[in-house]
Amino acid sequence: MATLRKQRAKTNTDAAKEAKTSKVAAAKPHKPPAPVKTSQGIQKNEKSRKPVRRSQSEEKTDETRKAAKPKKIKLVRDSYSIPESEQKQIAELKQRCINHGRRVKKSYLLRAGIQVLALMDDSELLAAVEHIK
Repeated sequence: MATLRKQRAKTNTDAAKEAKTSKVAAAKPHKPPAPVKTSQGIQKNEKSRKPVRRSQSEEKTDETRKAAKPKKIKLVRDSYSIPESEQKQIAELKQRCINHGRRVKKSYLLRAGIQVLALMDDSELLAAVEHIK
């Protein structure tokens, strides 16, 4: 019997709390959210307006910006095996670069080597390849 009274008392207090919160919520006026500006200067919660036409000079500057922006080079991951002696040479080359104030990664050294090989004519390239074997 006592537990039934406690349960009824709990439900009565819960109902009273809900009534208070609904009264408080009803008393506060609803504020519209603050306007948020987008990158184009138009506020999100404003009614849509007719878009402003850009002048031709503005359009040309946008096109030149896009054209001046270089494309990102796509990098491809690859793995290879290299003799231990050549691995030590790479470490020495990296240290030489550090001594001259330029910190480089192993991949940069390999890319620089490829560029040097590409500049060689065919006979020099073949001689370099034969020297490796």
